[in-house]
Amino acid sequence: MRHSGLVLPIEGRAGWRPRACERTRVTRSKLQMDYVSRECTSINTQASPNLGLRSLDMKREIKENIRKDRRQRRMKTIERHIRQTGGIKKAYKELTNKKEWIVKMKNSNGIKKIGRKEILNIATDYYTELYKDNTNEREIELPDNEIIPYILQEETEKAINTQKSDKAPGPDGISNEILKQMKADLIPILTEIFNGVISTEIIPKQWTESNIILLFKKENHSDMGNYRPISLMSNIYKIFAKVILKRIERKLDEQQPIEQAGFRRDFSVLDHIHTVRQTIEKYSEYQLTYYIAFIDYSKAFDSLIHPKIWESLKEQGIEHKYIRIIKNIYSHSTACIHLEQKGEMFQIQKGVRQGDPLSPALFLAVLENIFRKIEWRDLGININGRSITHLRFADDIWYPRDGKRKRGRPQRRWDDDIRQVAGTTWGRVAIERREWRRLEEAFATWQTDIQNMNKRNMYE
Repeated sequence: MRHSGLVLPIEGRAGWRPRACERTRVTRSKLQMDYVSRECTSINTQASPNLGLRSLDMKREIKENIRKDRRQRRMKTIERHIRQTGGIKKAYKELTNKKEWIVKMKNSNGIKKIGRKEILNIATDYYTELYKDNTNEREIELPDNEIIPYILQEETEKAINTQKSDKAPGPDGISNEILKQMKADLIPILTEIFNGVISTEIIPKQWTESNIILLFKKENHSDMGNYRPISLMSNIYKIFAKVILKRIERKLDEQQPIEQAGFRRDFSVLDHIHTVRQTIEKYSEYQLTYYIAFIDYSKAFDSLIHPKIWESLKEQGIEHKYIRIIKNIYSHSTACIHLEQKGEMFQIQKGVRQGDPLSPALFLAVLENIFRKIEWRDLGININGRSITHLRFADDIWYPRDGKRKRGRPQRRWDDDIRQVAGTTWGRVAIERREWRRLEEAFATWQTDIQNMNKRNMYE
């Protein structure tokens, strides 16, 4: 529809209108500028031919100055981020200023929806189900027989200083820039609030609420499982969480083995890469058979059962009061999906929130507790009398294994062994987690039987 020479927005189906409106704004602005330019040129030309030429020269000069200004702004932005971070990733993010737009999404029945409200409801239903706990795990007892020191103002100040700028705030709308700017006045107040939480173990409601934004990872854009949920939570809570983390991280880090390089200071995945390459080179040099399995746990952070977190912290020597405080935070946690608008609130009954300073430490504690219960004897490869069974980088695990091939047949691959138990269609079977878990147990039993048989043959 046209009116007064301007293109007006046309109502359309959901998911199409914002783009149409954007085109409308651009078209209207361009038409207005062209109209003003034509009128001014016409008036100036009629008044004086020289004035019209000067107007054109001025127009070119303005355009050139705008280009120079934009170029200088880009260079200043890039230089600032290089000085602050040593890279240009954040500079690119600031200059592009683009926002991911989910245009369609499959519902639980596999039907694609394009309506904004429908996509929001699909995301809400997906994460409501994902964070639902149906295990009925028994809660552990945490006696109140320990005294921990109160939080000092110096601890609060250090935590505030580590907060990063240019980060989106949580539901309370308080940004890190405000906290840093008002630091001198806020430190005594925040420290008093933190000590109140330490004393009463009562968590402010704003600390348990979060807005979940979705960041696309890979593959199909219309599959909700291909998005990473990032929790935007109160920055005041993050400061408190960093104070608690600083107090318990040394104990937790001492419990981690050298095989774990994820989320640890002075550890790098480069060491693991070097180890794997050296192992492959040596086994290839001596023409020995080896197997390597690379495992990446799906939805690792979102799948942790809360009672197992408290159990792991307790077994690794964390004071009960800290565990109870963290438990109270998670037992009352709620969230909502935030796209263009917010969805309905839902309860977070399992998993750790991505964006919470405590989450990496909690995840590593649970993973270490699991690995301690695995029987590693007679597994892995032997290097200088030491058995290397696995290497870890957070939820990415590397399992090596050596062995001899049978006479008269090609070398066995890792998936050859799996096919013995799971069949030739094991890749499709793995999608069904319950069936795959049963096959994993059968595979482990089968491996144990082979090892026992090889030992008997060796002694016979």
